[in-house]
Amino acid sequence: MRAVKAAVVVIAIVGGLGYYVWDYNTSPTGGKAKAEASASAAAEEAKTHDPEVGDCVKVADPKGKPVPTVVDCGSPEAEYKMGEMLPGQGQECSAKYDYGIQYYNSRGFDYTLCFTKVRASVDRVLRVGGERLTRPVRARRSPASRPPLPR
Repeated sequence: MRAVKAAVVVIAIVGGLGYYVWDYNTSPTGGKAKAEASASAAAEEAKTHDPEVGDCVKVADPKGKPVPTVVDCGSPEAEYKMGEMLPGQGQECSAKYDYGIQYYNSRGFDYTLCFTKVRASVDRVLRVGGERLTRPVRARRSPASRPPLPR
């Protein structure tokens, strides 16, 4: 009788452990799926802080530890546009760039990201003698949007 009780306890423990492993690997709301979703979200978040040439960014803490976040170039949040990535330690951006961020990696892959400032004004394209010219134009207020004069 004692052996039967011991066998039942061992079977219950092995069965419970087997169920836990099966549930962990197959449940769509927990376990392995939850860990994979978390890793995927972290990878997506990292992409937003890893701009490529031509991406517009806003920079958090530009004078301290700058963190560039990729934003839409048409958005009012866009501050800079990435122009170049210079591999190597101690690289300096050329004078045509307005801002640079240097990254130092313990594995030895150091690089500098160079950015140009995004214009805050609206650009208007003009054609003069068949040639395209771009000039900044300030937005004008319509008479209806002006505040009334005091009487």
